[in-house]
Amino acid sequence: MNPSEPIAGFEQTDIAKSLTGWSSYRPQLYFGLKNRRPDSPLFGVMWYRQKLATKPEDIVLRNWAKHEDDVIFMWNQHDGRSFGSQKLIDGEYNIRTDFLNFKSSSWMARFYLTNNSTTKEWPQQLAFILYFAVQDPISTLQMTSIHPTKSGEINLLKGKCDAVNGEFYLKVKPISGSGSKISATAIKSEPFPDMAKTSEMVKEKLHKQLDGNFAFDIVQNLDENNPNIIALQISAKEDTAFEVLFHSVNDGTPPSFTDVFREKEEAFRSNFSRAFPIAKNYSAIYHKMGHAALSNLLGGIGVWHGSCKMRSHLFSPPDSVKPYGPLSLMSAVPSRTGFPRGFIWDEGFHNMLIHKFDPLLTVQIIGSYLDMMNIDGWMPREIAIGSEAEARIPGTFLVQEDWVANPPMFFYLMRDFISDKELFRRYGPELKRMYPRMKQLYLWLRNSQGGPKPGTFRWHDRNSTTNMELNPCSLASGFDDFPRATHPTEKEYHVDLRCWMAMSSSVLVDLAR
Repeated sequence: MNPSEPIAGFEQTDIAKSLTGWSSYRPQLYFGLKNRRPDSPLFGVMWYRQKLATKPEDIVLRNWAKHEDDVIFMWNQHDGRSFGSQKLIDGEYNIRTDFLNFKSSSWMARFYLTNNSTTKEWPQQLAFILYFAVQDPISTLQMTSIHPTKSGEINLLKGKCDAVNGEFYLKVKPISGSGSKISATAIKSEPFPDMAKTSEMVKEKLHKQLDGNFAFDIVQNLDENNPNIIALQISAKEDTAFEVLFHSVNDGTPPSFTDVFREKEEAFRSNFSRAFPIAKNYSAIYHKMGHAALSNLLGGIGVWHGSCKMRSHLFSPPDSVKPYGPLSLMSAVPSRTGFPRGFIWDEGFHNMLIHKFDPLLTVQIIGSYLDMMNIDGWMPREIAIGSEAEARIPGTFLVQEDWVANPPMFFYLMRDFISDKELFRRYGPELKRMYPRMKQLYLWLRNSQGGPKPGTFRWHDRNSTTNMELNPCSLASGFDDFPRATHPTEKEYHVDLRCWMAMSSSVLVDLAR
C-alpha cells in the first residue's frame, strides 16, 4: 500500500528548477522559508508585544497564521519560486517582509517594522524573533556572535548542510532604527527539533529582565553544544528595518538586494501582463488587485515531506490506521490560516491560474501529487504530511481512507495542456511520463466508485448511520453539503461523478494519442 516510485526522470529534466532554491514553502506561518529538499534547513520569524505577560508561557507569540490573531496579511507580489513582498498589520504595528533567493542556495530578506503612532518612539516595544533550524543529524550549526561589527552587522551563525551545497553563514544587517536590544539563544533538541513546537521551545528560553521586558539569555561559546536551533531577538522601540543574508559559500559574492529585487519585480509584472492582460482603460488599482490575488495563491505554495495517516480494509487488522509514505508534496493551499495543506481537487482549480503564469510550476505540482499514488491508482485527497501540517488539521480529517475518492480535476487541467500546441510542445515529455499514472487513476475511479448498474457511479463516502446531519455530506465529491438523498444507500446514482468520468475519458484518449 505504499506510494509509487517517483515519475522517472521528472526532476532530472533540463527544464526542472533546482531543489535547493529557497521560497516561502511554509505557508502555515506568517513568514517561513525552506527549500524543496527533505533535509532543508528552516527559517522563520515570530513576534510579540513586550510587557503584556508576566511569565514566558503567557506571551502571545505571532508565529502560526491564525484567524484568532486578528492579523491582516497578504502577499502583494510573489512569483511562486524566488521572491515575494508581504504586508502584515497587527493592531498598531505594520510589518513588511521582502525576500528573494539567488544563485543555487542563498537568499536575502528585509523586514520593516513600523508603528502607526505619531511619536518616533513607540509606546510599547515589539520583540521580533528570527530563528534558524537544521532538521537532520548530519548538518552542523554554530552561533558565531551576537555583537555588531563596526558596520553594525551581526554575524550570527554558520554551519554545514548538504541541502544547501555545503558550508553557509547567516548575518543580520541594520537598515534603519536605533536602540534595539539584541539577545539570542541556542536550542538542542534530540534527535532534531519538532517544528510544530517552535513557539513553546522559544518561550522556554525567554526570561523576564529588570525593565519588565523579556529577552533570551545571551549565550557564548556554544561550539560544544552543537545546537539545531538558533534564535535572535530584536526588541525594537522605534521604526526599524534590517536585512538578513543567508549565504551558501559556494554561491560567490552576494548581489545587491535592491537591484535583484527590482529585477524580480519587473519580471513578475511583465509575466503577469502576458498571462493575464488587463485592458489599458482600467486604473492601476486593478493591476495591483490582480497582482495581489495571484500572489496570495503563489505565496501559499508549500512543500512537505514525510507520511500521512491511512486507513484500509486491506490492513491487518482491517480498517486500522498506518503511516502512508514516504511522501513529498508540493502544493498551493486553500487557506494559510484554515487549510494550510494540499487538497487534490482544490489543486486542480489553483493550477487553472498557476499554469497560465508558470506552466512548469504546474507540471511539478501535478507530478508531486501523482507520485503519491499507490499501485491501485488511489491517492490521499486531503494531505497532512509532517508534524507542522498535522498540528493544523482537525483529527476528524487527519486519516485518509483508500476507498474515498475526489473529483479528478487534474484531467480537466490536462485538457488545457493538450489543447495548447505551444504548451504541449514544451512539456510533452513530462505529460507522457504522467500518462500511466493518469490512466491508473481513471481505472481506479471506474472500479472503486461504481454504482449499482453498469455505467453508473456514486461517491463512496456518505454516512448512512449518522444522526448528526439531516442530509449527510459527501466530502469526496467536493460539493460537501450539496443536497443529495437524505438517506444514503448503495443504490444512489451521482450524476456529477458520471460527468467527471465522461470528461476524464475524453482527455485520457486525447493524451494517449
